[in-house]
Amino acid sequence: MAPQRRLSCTSRALASGSFPAPCHCPEPVISILNIVPCLPSRPLLSAALNALVSAEFRFAQVPTAVPACCGLGSTYVWMPSNVSIAKHIVDHEAVPDVPALWEVVNQETQGPLRANKDTMPWWEVHVIPLQGSSERGALLLRVHHVIGDGIGLATALRTILTDSEGNDAFKSATKKFERKPATRSCCSPLGFLWDLGVVLTLPSLGADVPLPKLQDGKPPLRYGTREFANVTPFSVSRIKGIAKHCGATFNDVVLAAVAGAVAKVCDDAPKKNGMVRALMPFAAPRSATSRGGMLRNLWSMASVKLPVTTNGGDLSGVERIRLVAKETAALKASWQPAMLLFMSNYVLNALPGFVTRQIAHDSFSRHSFVITNVPGPEQKMHLAGSAIDECHLLFPNIIPQLSFLSYNGTVYASIIAAGKASELAAAIEREVLAMELDVAGNST
Repeated sequence: MAPQRRLSCTSRALASGSFPAPCHCPEPVISILNIVPCLPSRPLLSAALNALVSAEFRFAQVPTAVPACCGLGSTYVWMPSNVSIAKHIVDHEAVPDVPALWEVVNQETQGPLRANKDTMPWWEVHVIPLQGSSERGALLLRVHHVIGDGIGLATALRTILTDSEGNDAFKSATKKFERKPATRSCCSPLGFLWDLGVVLTLPSLGADVPLPKLQDGKPPLRYGTREFANVTPFSVSRIKGIAKHCGATFNDVVLAAVAGAVAKVCDDAPKKNGMVRALMPFAAPRSATSRGGMLRNLWSMASVKLPVTTNGGDLSGVERIRLVAKETAALKASWQPAMLLFMSNYVLNALPGFVTRQIAHDSFSRHSFVITNVPGPEQKMHLAGSAIDECHLLFPNIIPQLSFLSYNGTVYASIIAAGKASELAAAIEREVLAMELDVAGNST
C-alpha cells in the first residue's frame, strides 16, 4: 500500500487546533453561501459533488492523527475514505423568508461541522429552501480550512461551477495564480534585517489600541457570543473608480473604508495613536503542476496598519486611501511576505503544537481584526445547473472577522464580531459613499 500523504505544518495546525484550548475558538471552517433562484435537483447536486470528490483527493480523504516516526507525539496524514455523497448533504426545513434564512446560516457558520470527522472528509453542503417557493433557496458549502486555502478552494470549485453555457467559470484562474517574479525595493542587508526583526517580534508587539465595542476584551482571547451582519452589497465598479482616481488598488480602497468605519463606530478608542492593526491573510501563488497542486494550505497573515486619524484630526477619504496605499506598497516591496510564508510553513514545523498555538494567540491578540478580501469571478456562475444570484464568504475567528468577496460585479461583505457588527456594516456603507463624494470633490 502506498504511504499516506502527510499534512503540511499549516494544515496540521488547522486540524489539531490553531489556538490554545481555553480560547474556545470554533473550528476553522470556510463557509460559502450561494443564494439561488432555483435549488438544483438532488441527482444533479450529487453528481456535481461526486465530480469534486473525484477530482480533489482532499475532499475524499480524512485527516487522521498517527504516531510520529520519532515516537514522540503525533502527526497527521490523509487517510482514504469511502465517501457517501448523501451523508455530506444536510437538508433543512424551509424557512419563511430571507432574514430567517440568515439566522440558520449564522447558526451553522459558527458551529462545528456535522460530518463525523473520524470517518468522513471534512466538508458538507447545507440545502436551505424558502417557503412559498418550491425552487428558491440557498446552498451553504462548508469546507474545513485543513482542506485548502482560498486560492486552492477557488480553483477546486472549478470542477462544479460553470458559466451560463456550461463552460469553465474560472478559465483564467490557473494563469492568474501562477508565480511571478518578486519586485522588492528593500534588497539591502539592512532592509532584510529590519523585515526579519518585524516578523520575529510580531507575537510580542505592544497591544493594539483596544476596540472594546468589537472585541471580547483584553487578552487572553476567548471566543464568546458573536454578532453577525452583512454590508449592503455595492458594485465593483464603484470601488475601481475610487481606486483609479487615487492611484491605489481595489484592496487599498476596501481597507480604507474599514479604517474610516472603525473611526466612526469605535468613538475615541483608536485615536490615541491614529492607527489600528489588522491581520490580512495572503496565499502564495502556485502552479497547478507544483508539488501538492493548487488545493493546499500555503498562506500566512501580514500585519497592516490602518490609518484612522492623523495628528488627532479626521482624515478625508482620499487621504486615508493614499495612506493605506503607501502602507501596502511598502509591505509588498519588503521581505515580510516571503519571511512570513517561510515561518508559517517551515520553521513552525519544528516547534511543539502548544508553542505554535500560543504564538498564534499572541499574534492575534495584538491586532484589532482580520480582513479577508477575495476576488471572485466577474460573471454569474451556475452550480449543478442552478444560477447563483449572490455569493457570500463567512468565517468566524478569534478576533473580529471582516470578509469581502467580489462576485459578478458586486462586492458582498460580512462581519462577525463580539459587538457593533451592524453599526460597523452601516458605517462601511457610508464610508464608501463618502469616499465617492470626496473623489468627486477632488475632481472638480
